[in-house]
Amino acid sequence: MVIKVFKVSTKEMWTFYNKKSFRKYVISNVLCAPRSNATIDELMKYLPVEDYCRVK
Repeated sequence: MVIKVFKVSTKEMWTFYNKKSFRKYVISNVLCAPRSNATIDELMKYLPVEDYCRVK
C-alpha cells in the first residue's frame, strides 16, 4: 500500500510505502503516539488539517 501526503506550507509530497513508516512520520510531527493499530484515516486526523492533505 502506498500512502501519499501533501504538506501545503512547504509544498512537499511525502510517500510512505507502509502504515508503520507513516505512523513514525506522524509521531515525529505531532509529538504524540497514536495507537499502534490505528487506521490510516485515524493517523491522518493527527496531522493539522490546514497543513496536510492525503492524495488519493
